[in-house]
Amino acid sequence: MIEISELTENDIGRAVVYCREGPREDGTITSYNSYWVFVRYKPGQYPRPFEGVGAGVATYPRDLEWVS
Repeated sequence: MIEISELTENDIGRAVVYCREGPREDGTITSYNSYWVFVRYKPGQYPRPFEGVGAGVATYPRDLEWVS
């Protein structure tokens, strides 16, 4: 689980993995606010309308883990 209160601008671009339900999905943090972490998921893993355009998908920080 990622603690949103501990995120900094240096974390933008870091690799994360979504691990709530179903298969694990790799992604990269594009931005965050006080509630959501926005993640660009890798193509083919988590289809979204704006996938790969640079926009991140709003994701609960509790559903994310850092990639070692």
